[in-house]
Amino acid sequence: MKRINSRSLLKKYIKKYRISEMFSNNLEEYMELIAFEKGEYLSRDGEYIEHLLFLVKGKAKVYINLENGKALLLCFYYPFMLFGDLELVSQKPASTNTVVIDEVHCIALPLNKVREELLKDSRLMGCVCASLGDKLERASKNGTINLLYPLENRVASYIIATMEKVQAEDKLFQFNENLTTFAELLGTSYRHLLRTLNKLVDQGLLQKIKGGYRIIDEETLRRLAADIYM
Repeated sequence: MKRINSRSLLKKYIKKYRISEMFSNNLEEYMELIAFEKGEYLSRDGEYIEHLLFLVKGKAKVYINLENGKALLLCFYYPFMLFGDLELVSQKPASTNTVVIDEVHCIALPLNKVREELLKDSRLMGCVCASLGDKLERASKNGTINLLYPLENRVASYIIATMEKVQAEDKLFQFNENLTTFAELLGTSYRHLLRTLNKLVDQGLLQKIKGGYRIIDEETLRRLAADIYM
């Protein structure tokens, strides 16, 4: 995590997402712009969250640790989403892990300075309620997805959500992921995942390359993904 010392960029994000309208009072003096690199955590299970975050760039994945030692994918975060809203209200530590998959920029409000004011702000609490309602709906949907959707669709959706652009080739993407972790997050076996990936290769959607897969037919892959984890 690092702070971005650019008031102009901060103001650009505030204006783009109309963040000032979410508050009854002007809290811009407390706002700072924070960047998280790929692989960094916005939160870890059992740790307290220090900031209310407004995700304005990038994406992250959210998963839970299960009692059997495995993990399960819950959802992805994209702009513009609120992070730390549940913890703001409950004042409890995080119960999930949120890890960056594409460089994230967040506008951050330090809870140790403004928590009480935020909790008394009816306008912000309305936004928090809407955010929590949306997350509940997504969690319910994704729980159904994990039970009912074929692995092929879930794999395609996960690849679309985590794919990376190949430098200097605008329309070419690739997918690099530890397959053991990938299988665990989708609640399947390594062998079943590998068979599914091989099927996508045979269908001409992916190409196996060193360290991962190259996306050959993004359009068909998106149709197969059907916006499952979006």
